[in-house]
Amino acid sequence: MARYQQNWRSWLLPQRPGPRLPPESLNEPLPIDLQRLDDLRTAGSKMKLPHPIRSHLYFTTEKDARSAIDMLKDDGYSVQIRAEGDASWRVTGVTRLVPTPGAITRMREQLEAICASIEGQYEGWESPLVY
Repeated sequence: MARYQQNWRSWLLPQRPGPRLPPESLNEPLPIDLQRLDDLRTAGSKMKLPHPIRSHLYFTTEKDARSAIDMLKDDGYSVQIRAEGDASWRVTGVTRLVPTPGAITRMREQLEAICASIEGQYEGWESPLVY
C-alpha cells in the first residue's frame, strides 16, 4: 500500500531531479590545460563562446573502449572509435562547452574517472578556434 501511495503522490507533486553536478571544478587546473587555453586565447578564439572540445582516450581492448563509449554517450558526448596500429583502441569524444579553467578541469576529472574505472588512459583535449 505504501508503494502505491508514493506513486500516486508523484502524479500530483513535482519530482525533484537528482543532484546536479557543478558545471566547473573547484580544483586547481593542470598547467597543460592552462597552456592550451592560453594558446586558444592568443590565437584569437572567442573564449566566452562554446567550443567543440575533442578529448582522446585510449584502451587496450575493444570491450573497454565500447564501455567507455556508453558512458560518454550518457554524458552527452558524440563519440568515435578507431583501432590503432599497436592493437589499442582510441575513443574520441566531442562535447561543447565554454572553455574556462574550471570547466576544462571538470571535464578532465570526468574523463579520468571513466578511464580509471575500465583501465583506460586519458590523453588530453584539443579545440579549434571559434570566432
